[in-house]
Amino acid sequence: MNPQDPLAQLRDIQLPATGGWWPPAPGWWLLAILTIAAVLAFAWLWRRQRRKLRWKRSAWSELQQLESKARPAPEWFAALNALLKRAARQSHPEKHPEAMTGQQWIDFLLATAPKDRIASRPVVEAMVTSTWQPRPGAQTEQALAFARTWLEAQSCSVWLTRGCCYWHCFRCCLVTASARANRWMLRSFPSGTGCPECRA
Repeated sequence: MNPQDPLAQLRDIQLPATGGWWPPAPGWWLLAILTIAAVLAFAWLWRRQRRKLRWKRSAWSELQQLESKARPAPEWFAALNALLKRAARQSHPEKHPEAMTGQQWIDFLLATAPKDRIASRPVVEAMVTSTWQPRPGAQTEQALAFARTWLEAQSCSVWLTRGCCYWHCFRCCLVTASARANRWMLRSFPSGTGCPECRA
């Protein structure tokens, strides 16, 4: 090696170290925080809705008990109507069904029934009037069939409608978080410059 040669004193080119995956770019931190917040919000809403629908499980359990003790007696039909009123108070609180009696209660049950309202009218009328008749004219099998159909419709309408809304909100939160993160990246690092990790 010639000590007088200046080229011999040059060192090899040192390439810059490539950026690793950690720490992530600020945009990914923002997206992670928003995603976690959306998941926690969805979990809170789900638990809150589950507590609200606790009446549904209780109503089905009580209906099964009434089915096991079915008998054509005014007391039994009164208990069945009381069960439906408690369920209606939970699914339609704005209409105050617990205060309804007679024809008003019959019309409410038919109006909130999912199907066969005309065919169900004789069954519902007999079920309601049997609560005070010494000899009930309603049949327990028909009354139970209507009660099951009606109760199932109330629970489905509440859970599916609100559940779909919560799922839609959850998806909207994720899309919004991703869009905000992308806008932040574009503002912070204009096109062509890239983020610090990419430039490393």
